[in-house]
Amino acid sequence: MRYWRLTLALLLAGCSNLAQNSAGVVGLELVLPDCFGLEPQQSIRLSARAIDQAGDSVNAAIYWWSPDSLHVLSVDSVSGTIQGIGLGTAQVRARTSSIYSEFLSFTVTPRPDTLFSAPFEKRVVAGSAATAAGVIAHLTTSRRDTAVVGRPVEFSVVFPSFATASARTVELAGHVLHKSICSTTANATLQLLRIVGTATPDSVLVEVTAVRADSTPVPGSPDTVTVVFHSP
Repeated sequence: MRYWRLTLALLLAGCSNLAQNSAGVVGLELVLPDCFGLEPQQSIRLSARAIDQAGDSVNAAIYWWSPDSLHVLSVDSVSGTIQGIGLGTAQVRARTSSIYSEFLSFTVTPRPDTLFSAPFEKRVVAGSAATAAGVIAHLTTSRRDTAVVGRPVEFSVVFPSFATASARTVELAGHVLHKSICSTTANATLQLLRIVGTATPDSVLVEVTAVRADSTPVPGSPDTVTVVFHSP
């Protein structure tokens, strides 16, 4: 699971009269997962560091807590480890002395039973189209009343292969050939883009994959979408 940093200072950058507590702390920098979804019994460890006005670390104790029902999440106040217990959404925040982070919302959903993508198997698009296709991945569960949200879904252009970035004729949104995004209440959608001014490929294969919390593939994964180009 990949993580990213979020600095939650309590003041605007560049100000000299920064509010701080007695230890000189002006904010918290959190290290958070890319996606905010968990399965029951899945654990994620959150971490944070206290920072001073210069952005340097301050040796200060940091505690974690949730104001929401413990029937959804358990929170270890010292380690920052959260664990999914029951289905639902709960908020978590960090604090050190009188300084608090923003609330972070985590959703616990059933583990996904199926991955399937759309357009199903093949999509034909005009060779002149700059946006070749929107590749949509659906994560589903046997509980029809519950959407699988906040789960990472991987998209990869597996054909054709390109020796260098300058040789690409297509790429995914963000100028990449591989990207992970988080599922929403509907799906996970990523655009396949044709690079204007390059030779149009006959077809492109996009592979979609997802794994469960125990690292086993979601049934149906990997799934492959073929995008075929045609001349008008």
